[in-house]
Amino acid sequence: MLEITMKKIRIAIVIPALDEEKYIGKCLLSVLNSYMNLSSDEKKNVFIVVADNNSVDRTKEIVDVFRKKYPNIFKITENKIGQGYARSAGVNFVLRYLYKSEEDYWIISTDADVQVPKNWLSKWFKILQNENVSTIITGNSQFDSLFEKNYPNSTIVLEKLFQNILKLEKLFGVINVDGFNSAIKLDTYSKVGPYIQPIKKLDSGKIVNLAGEDWDLSTRARILTFTVKRNIFSTVTTSSRRFEFNPKKYLNGTTYESSFSKIDGDFTGLDIPKEKIKYYINIGNLRLCTHFVEKIILVDNKILKKIDVKKKLGTDLIVNIQNTILNEKPPDFLQERNMFIEYLLFFHKQYGEKIKERLFSVE
Repeated sequence: MLEITMKKIRIAIVIPALDEEKYIGKCLLSVLNSYMNLSSDEKKNVFIVVADNNSVDRTKEIVDVFRKKYPNIFKITENKIGQGYARSAGVNFVLRYLYKSEEDYWIISTDADVQVPKNWLSKWFKILQNENVSTIITGNSQFDSLFEKNYPNSTIVLEKLFQNILKLEKLFGVINVDGFNSAIKLDTYSKVGPYIQPIKKLDSGKIVNLAGEDWDLSTRARILTFTVKRNIFSTVTTSSRRFEFNPKKYLNGTTYESSFSKIDGDFTGLDIPKEKIKYYINIGNLRLCTHFVEKIILVDNKILKKIDVKKKLGTDLIVNIQNTILNEKPPDFLQERNMFIEYLLFFHKQYGEKIKERLFSVE
């Protein structure tokens, strides 16, 4: 009988944390609960790296309590404030101290305010054992069950936006990596990494950088012809503090795309007014157009030749876009980062609303 040899998978879970005393304990407890659900062989191949971002609260002390009991938990410190810096520092630690080149090594990213289900790691192991698996995979997230009860109108907005993300993923072939629940093969990371901290530039008092460190990695992966896939079997629960802090900033991306900072949530606790549901969906749709449509057009304008894309956007709009790109070629995303961001902002102001109207005309 032919014996099937399973690949040896090693996983390092990287968790950036800045002043997370309220959440980090619950996060680690959930990860460890999932870890305890693994086989003994799998447990030997899982490591947890908390990348503390120079916290001044009790985050470090809480992590140290777990480290005393679990030797597979590591804590490092990254003094540069920024989630991109912290996440990169965590991966660099793995590369330097844990990685062995002959192993099939994966980095799984999550955030300090995330709680994972009991079968989270076992599902990831099953996915990563697949020889044909993509080298970058992203899972899903949800707010806790109380969110829908407390914010029913907001839930309608977020569910609609997620459905629109899935539509854009199918139409434009773009899947953005989400740092709260994603996996990247370590040798792939060495080619498309690192996680880059968003650039904060001010324009009339507004933050104009247009992607977080995780979505930015997705764009580089696409340019370098690496495929990103969605893991529909993996869903984590994240806190709603970013939404509660300011729903509008959450939906237009400002909350995520500024420098990494502590967000506890100071929202009034009031739900989005029912008459404002359409307004907030439109805010979210405009941001989706930036990251799932406009950015992709600028790095790979051949996407405009797809029949489904032409049908959705319309020949007239596509011709105008092509003329703009022809007259003023977009800067290289990899080599001229700052200039590309400026160009994307210019392009977004010119075409964002028009693209949104064509793609989401009924909303």
